[in-house]
Amino acid sequence: MSDNLHVEINAQKALRILKLLDNDARKSLEKELRGILKPVADEAKSKVPSVALSQWSKYGWRRRGSLSSKDYVLWNASKVKSGFRVALGKLKRSGTTKYSSVVVVRNANPAAAIFELAGRRTPGSKFVKGLMNSGHGPEPRLLYRVWDKKTQNDKHHYEKQVADVMRKLEMTVQAKLNENL
Repeated sequence: MSDNLHVEINAQKALRILKLLDNDARKSLEKELRGILKPVADEAKSKVPSVALSQWSKYGWRRRGSLSSKDYVLWNASKVKSGFRVALGKLKRSGTTKYSSVVVVRNANPAAAIFELAGRRTPGSKFVKGLMNSGHGPEPRLLYRVWDKKTQNDKHHYEKQVADVMRKLEMTVQAKLNENL
């Protein structure tokens, strides 16, 4: 019988186990994973316009169902830029299917989401026409556009990088588990 233990696990579980075994190795691998998509987030930040629409930063929108004046969504370019985050994905469920992303780029700012996707449901609205006339183009306008541009030539570039880090993560966890046997 072999004295090696072989376990196949997903990224989140592997990182949790590695945290218990060697926290410094976990931190360096997480940093490496985040570094893969950092250029995407940085380029999306550089595409954020200082003014999306002339009155949006002054008046904004009230969130659906809210009567409070503090619930207005205003355009603030610095808040939109600071909202971009590269994070490790979490396990999600869609019906009976479970899936997870290893690493994701997201922006939690509501104004960024509105700017990015305006026109998906209401392509002929006055707001969308204003964005088009302001030179921002059709949706998507920030993150998705950058991602499409970066992956146009080599769609598998990022997948290869993530797969390499995942192999390194698996080997590190395997080595630490074997040490502790």
